[in-house]
Amino acid sequence: MMLEGLEVKGRYLTGLREKIHDHQRDDLAQLAIARREIWSSWDERLKRLEEWMASAAALRRSSDGLSAWRDATLGFDRAQTISQRYGQTLDRKAARLAKRLSELGERTRQWSGRLILKEADLRGFIERQAVKTE
Repeated sequence: MMLEGLEVKGRYLTGLREKIHDHQRDDLAQLAIARREIWSSWDERLKRLEEWMASAAALRRSSDGLSAWRDATLGFDRAQTISQRYGQTLDRKAARLAKRLSELGERTRQWSGRLILKEADLRGFIERQAVKTE
């Protein structure tokens, strides 16, 4: 009778052991599936990150290009400002030179008038001298 009781208990324990093994196999299968899902999830996340990094790099390149355009535009603006100032300076110098040229023209006309008078006096003198020497 004792043996029968032990036999019953042994079968019960064997059944429990089999159930535990079945649960362990189920747990291992679920963990393997979960591991595959997690890895695929991480792969998808990594792919998305790589795509974002590629789009960020493209944005960075276009941003660098736009910054270069902006810097060039600012350089042209500075050059335009400098050329306008230089143009104004040249205009003032041209006005001064025009004024000096007109003054010089006036002085040249005065001298020309004097020279014509002196030339006439000199011709008269030469003619008088020629008459005297004859």
